[in-house]
Amino acid sequence: MRRAQPQELREDARPALVLGISEDRLETLFPVGVTPLPPQSEPEPAKGALVRLESGQYIVVVYGTVTRRATLSLPVSANVHDAIEALLREVPIETREILWTAEADVPRHAGAR
Repeated sequence: MRRAQPQELREDARPALVLGISEDRLETLFPVGVTPLPPQSEPEPAKGALVRLESGQYIVVVYGTVTRRATLSLPVSANVHDAIEALLREVPIETREILWTAEADVPRHAGAR
């Protein structure tokens, strides 16, 4: 995985997963260097990054520092199920960390580590 430049994502993104995690855990899951976001861009102080997975899938990561929730958004053209599967193969997200998903069922890779 690597940090991507904002201009690499050429379409809107929609939320796909919300995680309840600490800031330390965020940095463990996404070791790409999240940076503070402009104060008016989110409803709370937040950090974020555009991440490109080894699979080529882009993920917009926004972490609310007050709620301690990370919203992971996918390009609108992405197949949500396939993109979540790719994410869970590469990022060791545990099932208990997932608070919400755009999918009815969490793919079985979650928490398999």
